[in-house]
Amino acid sequence: MKSWFAPGAFFALIWTVYTLLPILLTQYDMKPLGVLWIFFMVFVVYLGSAVVTTGIGINKSVSYPTINMHKYFLNNLRFLNVLIILFSILGLGGVVILIISLGKELTVFFSLASLSKVANEYSVLRYSDPSYREPGMAILLSSFVYASSFLGGIHYVISLKRYQKFIALFPLIIGVGYSLILSTRASFYFPCILWISSYISIKIFLIKTKFPLFTVRNMILLGLLITIITISYIFLQILRWGASEINMEYVYSASPFLKSAFLGSPVLFSQWFSEHWSDDIIPTLGAYTNPFYKFFGGQIMRYESTPLSDELGSESTVFTLFRDTIEDYTIFGSIFIFLLYGIFWGYSYKKVIQGKITYLPFLSAFYSIAVASITKFIFGFTTILFAWVMFFIIWCLVNKKWKIEKCKF
Repeated sequence: MKSWFAPGAFFALIWTVYTLLPILLTQYDMKPLGVLWIFFMVFVVYLGSAVVTTGIGINKSVSYPTINMHKYFLNNLRFLNVLIILFSILGLGGVVILIISLGKELTVFFSLASLSKVANEYSVLRYSDPSYREPGMAILLSSFVYASSFLGGIHYVISLKRYQKFIALFPLIIGVGYSLILSTRASFYFPCILWISSYISIKIFLIKTKFPLFTVRNMILLGLLITIITISYIFLQILRWGASEINMEYVYSASPFLKSAFLGSPVLFSQWFSEHWSDDIIPTLGAYTNPFYKFFGGQIMRYESTPLSDELGSESTVFTLFRDTIEDYTIFGSIFIFLLYGIFWGYSYKKVIQGKITYLPFLSAFYSIAVASITKFIFGFTTILFAWVMFFIIWCLVNKKWKIEKCKF
């Protein structure tokens, strides 16, 4: 394939990084059998994508015309501006509800002590009562943050003016608000993943396989992103503790947790797989990956905290998407699931390469799944699935408004 963003190559690259980092940077006991399974599933995804991309021009030296952005987008940027601003305001309403529901004032953001107290209260509520859920309206409004994140990645690429590019970042800023109040990393990281996924997808639509990955600019941006993630994690960890000030003692105490949080899940999966690969697993058929499972009388399952055997006694409940699919569909079923994933991802990639812009929401979804697979199935969250549906409907309306193509598949 001619691009690192081709489905098989991208999935292989990202899981090579996810697997090698714990081996190189930690003393965790990474089990070889689990690593072999991970790379077997990487091969399955590659095989699935190759079924629909090999021999149709993507892997050959075929020159697709570069899309004229003026024809497709520039006359209607105002429409996306309004949508992103509107959705961001709705998302901000969820932050307000979270603050008010605890009887606090909106001025909590202006005091580290007050902000830390709110974050600590929500943290205690979650961990002391596993059945606790934030206010329903706040959860619903968070969907608009995710939907605007999908739109934001696209809007950033097609915008020519700085203020428009700044508007494209609004959903990420609102995501920071959710993270600060709830002290949850996912509230910020998931919008980032959705934003980046749509950014990649629109780039592929516009410049095809000429979209490079390993450039100086991209490496600088990657370094900046890693720095932001590191700082945000440490800060959110300190907020969870209810600290009223930031000092180096807290920073040093929070820093080691970075290792278990970001590098622990592949290790835990490798250990679990090595112990249970031969078990007679009874498939739950959606308890771990289907957000609507409970509406059909089932119970959404969550993993128990499992120790990582490090000096901190760290624990985690995250075992990657690979375990989720095995628990839901057995080992052989998970192979079939990942094969289908590769096929549909490759098909969407092919269509977007060929200029079929209505497939862009699907391509964005598949990149999101890949990047977030180190945690779990990202569309297992009802809010994110609902956000993607909004994104898809909006994208069809946008295509109709811009008279690009009909939403037919």
